[in-house]
Amino acid sequence: SSNANRAVPWRNLITNLHFETERAMMVAPPEMPHEMSITLVTSLLDIDRHTVDRGFDMYLAATQEWLTHEYPKVVYTTEAVAEKLLGGMTNKTKESTKFVFTSRDELRTKWIGPDNYDRIQEIRKDATWRGQATWLAESPQASLVDYNALVMSKLYMTRHASRSNFWNTSHFVYIDAKHNCRNPKAVTPRSDHIFRAHMFDKFLLTYFDYIPANEVHGFEYRAFNEWLNIADKTPVMVKVGR
Repeated sequence: SSNANRAVPWRNLITNLHFETERAMMVAPPEMPHEMSITLVTSLLDIDRHTVDRGFDMYLAATQEWLTHEYPKVVYTTEAVAEKLLGGMTNKTKESTKFVFTSRDELRTKWIGPDNYDRIQEIRKDATWRGQATWLAESPQASLVDYNALVMSKLYMTRHASRSNFWNTSHFVYIDAKHNCRNPKAVTPRSDHIFRAHMFDKFLLTYFDYIPANEVHGFEYRAFNEWLNIADKTPVMVKVGR
């Protein structure tokens, strides 16, 4: 209204409603739950992130916890890292885990291809790209040669896991070993109704809302708008998938 005298926090109201709906779906299964079985997929490679912010031991500890998920699991890592993880795994966890050995070299040659890898390095070093936001130049994606290569390999690793289908399951979920959603107590076969409701015949991707200024999580905003067929260059709410 043109003469409204108070602000309504509509974004908070909608967000809260959304979260309450999702929480309800996780407690109560849909009327006709889909028959589906899930393999979890993750990757763990030391890309020297300790030079920017986090030590690799933090990732090892987080992955050790991730491995206690009840689901069958596929982990893309090196033989050396797998040996370290095996030392802290129970027999039950070992029986439900498949290690697929890969390397940083394969990030550059196998998963996304050498041409794409070279292009990533060109963009990462470009002063215009680095200057889009104050945080970008010091970020892991700008500082580490293999950060983006690893991030962009996740879908390909998930595809490889699905084609190999080591555990003969119908669905595959990539969950970062260090991300907040890795909690084995939060996602179990007894509480994954949200997956069963949304993943039956679709691709499910989590996201967060973002109002960009010059960039969208490192992507040039004007180019992002062109991809979305948005003619107006005024910043609008977009969804950043992770």
